Amino acid sequence: MKSSKKNLKQLAEHTIIGLKCEITNSSQRNIVGLKGKIIDETLNTITIETKNGEKQIQKKTTTFQIHFPTETIEIKGTTLTQRPHERLRKIWRKIK
Repeated sequence: MKSSKKNLKQLAEHTIIGLKCEITNSSQRNIVGLKGKIIDETLNTITIETKNGEKQIQKKTTTFQIHFPTETIEIKGTTLTQRPHERLRKIWRKIK
């Protein structure tokens, strides 16, 4: 799925830490359907707090459904495979 400008703008305007998410697709089939709150993000991983504890998820092989305040978007983890501040800089260049 290609990210639309609207989805990229959502990512540029918000940090994803603190938002709820669900894993909709992954090369690790056992984590599909996992839901929780994003509590940390690094270059290659997202840490999600679930009802069963914290799970560290690889971004590159995962598709996330992220619940922003005004809407929910589905985005491939490859779009997120940067440090948050680097991602913002790259996204703003794309949506200008």
